[in-house]
Amino acid sequence: MIIDLLKSGGLETPWPVLLPDGTEIQSRLGFNSICSNKCTKRSCHQERSSLIGTRCHMGLTVYEARFDDGFLRIFGVIGPQHRDNLPRHVDYKTACKGRSVTAQDFATWISKLKELNNAITQAQNKKMTEALEPLHDAMRLARDVGQLADQLLNESLPPDTSDKFNTASATHRALIKTSNLLVDTFDLLEIYLNPNAAAFGQTRPVEIYKLLDKLAKIASLARAQERRPSVNITGNTRRTYDVFESFKLIPFVLIDNAQKYSRNGGHVTVQISESGTSLEVSVVSEGAFLSSEERSQIFDRGYRGTAAKKCHPGGMGLGLYIAKTVAHAHGFRIKVESIPTGFEIGGIPQAKNHFSFCIKNVVQASFRK
Repeated sequence: MIIDLLKSGGLETPWPVLLPDGTEIQSRLGFNSICSNKCTKRSCHQERSSLIGTRCHMGLTVYEARFDDGFLRIFGVIGPQHRDNLPRHVDYKTACKGRSVTAQDFATWISKLKELNNAITQAQNKKMTEALEPLHDAMRLARDVGQLADQLLNESLPPDTSDKFNTASATHRALIKTSNLLVDTFDLLEIYLNPNAAAFGQTRPVEIYKLLDKLAKIASLARAQERRPSVNITGNTRRTYDVFESFKLIPFVLIDNAQKYSRNGGHVTVQISESGTSLEVSVVSEGAFLSSEERSQIFDRGYRGTAAKKCHPGGMGLGLYIAKTVAHAHGFRIKVESIPTGFEIGGIPQAKNHFSFCIKNVVQASFRK
């Protein structure tokens, strides 16, 4: 929120500020003319990790501090530690008038921004919790329907049926699909409105393969009418892992996105690979190439790449943001890799896209056969 306010001009800055995405924001004094007219290297854009200030190649001071997932920097100012080494040209003296900033000045400003950010976040969370309250009955009803569908499935087939979902009638599979998608959609909404919900409750042991297999089958059925690719699973695991209830939303989002943005005739594969006590899950699909800039922003709330906007104009860019939130609650992050395939469709370069994550909190081996 603070970054958005700075970018929009809704929050005035005492000094020129460099945002995490490289955007330069003027202060009430404007940009230092030395930066605007003489600097060509923009060395202030390089990471410095210094609250005490470093000297740029033009002789001016740059301060930097971590803010959220990036860094905020101020530039074009003069720190007392660099004043004696400032070039003696008259234009420097004129340009730097009124731009003295100490490390303490900068630290105080950053501290106030963080306090404001916390206050805004708390107010948002309160509003979001209030907005979610009327939906609790509907969410509980969706879960009841899902449990009833599973119960009917177990009661309608012999106990030794190995694949009950595929053995069930089309009507029964549709009921299971609809109830599960409804529950997952409500869970996504809950975490969007209240990110802290990603870590609600106690962790519980979950057989990851069973979860992925169920999601893959439901996803294949859900997208069949849209002629999207089915989902295949490679690899296996007999272990259970301690996860929060929200964990399922990570593979749910990744699989749904992979199907949604896959090219016609493409494939979606969920790959499972164990190494020691950890489990890596990758969702691989064929679709639009993701540039390095897109990969760096794809998990930001509301962000949508150029190809995504073209394929699905109505999207809101929330799925991967929610998946990132849930991954953070579990102590890992989701990685993304886009490997060009060397051809284009409709002028859009194609690639094999990998979204992967690694779980390490193994419980024990399962005795599932």
